[in-house]
Amino acid sequence: MNLLALDTSTWTAGVAVFRDGRLLVELGREERQSHGYGLFPLLEEALARASCSFSDLEAVAVSVGPGSFTGLRIGLAVAKGIAFSGGLPVVGVPTLAALATLAEPLEGERVSPVLDARKGEVYTALYRLEDGGRLFEDIPPCAVPLELWLRRIEGPCVFIGDATGVFPEWSRERSDWRFLPHRPCAAAVGRIALERLERGELDELSDLEPLYVRPSEAEIGSGKR
Repeated sequence: MNLLALDTSTWTAGVAVFRDGRLLVELGREERQSHGYGLFPLLEEALARASCSFSDLEAVAVSVGPGSFTGLRIGLAVAKGIAFSGGLPVVGVPTLAALATLAEPLEGERVSPVLDARKGEVYTALYRLEDGGRLFEDIPPCAVPLELWLRRIEGPCVFIGDATGVFPEWSRERSDWRFLPHRPCAAAVGRIALERLERGELDELSDLEPLYVRPSEAEIGSGKR
């Protein structure tokens, strides 16, 4: 199976191509304006390096958030367009779950992916690995002040994401906590999607929406929740 995976949840756009479960190519590019400018060239370059064309694709995976509102909309629009035009199955993968799989926790550690949500908040969740490495969600994705979130975490934990660099000094003194600076990546999205495809878990194209976890600026301005 030829799988295309996309991640546009942060300012770094990611594209990965898998064939029969093996990662062939992964490319990333940081954008200063919008993923609408650079995503397609990046996608075309990744397919060319994998000696794969759009017509060769058999499934599409995309990161659904939380993350950059505009980035998520662009990534989903591109993924949906490719899936619709090719009649391909599509799998939406939560950004934080994909990031958590990169943490490689030690025995007894839980995983907390942390992405900068601005406004003094982080996008985060809490996971544990059980049953041969399968990810389980203890606390679902949310947007929360960093200090408040850290006060909720008990026991060994590995924090992974682009917000680990702004953690308060007191948190660094916790001997049972580890900190891994990392950004979401398309390869992690693709690996989760492949596992879901093997289990027959697909998303309806018309139902696939971004996971925002908090209202947009426009909704805040209009008083919507």
